[in-house]
Amino acid sequence: MPRKILIGAPDGNPAESKRFVDFVINKSREGQVVLICGSKTLINGALRAAGHDIRFAWSGRRIITSENQAIVMDAIKRERDLLREKFMNIDVTIEMPIFKLGAVYCILSVEAMIKAGCFSFDDVFVFTPEDRYKEKFEVFQNFLDNVKIGLL
Repeated sequence: MPRKILIGAPDGNPAESKRFVDFVINKSREGQVVLICGSKTLINGALRAAGHDIRFAWSGRRIITSENQAIVMDAIKRERDLLREKFMNIDVTIEMPIFKLGAVYCILSVEAMIKAGCFSFDDVFVFTPEDRYKEKFEVFQNFLDNVKIGLL
């Protein structure tokens, strides 16, 4: 049975990282890869460009207004499309950290999605720029038996 592999890159620009792209391609040869997109760097840039403040809660950005939600969902979809383009010839499932409760869309951070899913996968990897490595180590300190942290 193929390995189930979960990969996330909550910071930086993963589609532009050769190290990240090569890693995902290599892992796709080992098993079923699920990639969670939703880089804070890209999302926060889109919010700031639109003149919006950014507030965080334990699960990620606090997105209440429909305008903020539309900006964030658009940024995540753009990243998803960039990653689909990078991985179009390999078997990788790209998921957005979005789910629906009733009629309300809920947007989580990549970290929250990784934490929610990490115990159902054989291998879990989180990639981050070097300047955020310590922060990611702290975010996943209670999950380090299951989650490996790498550099973009």
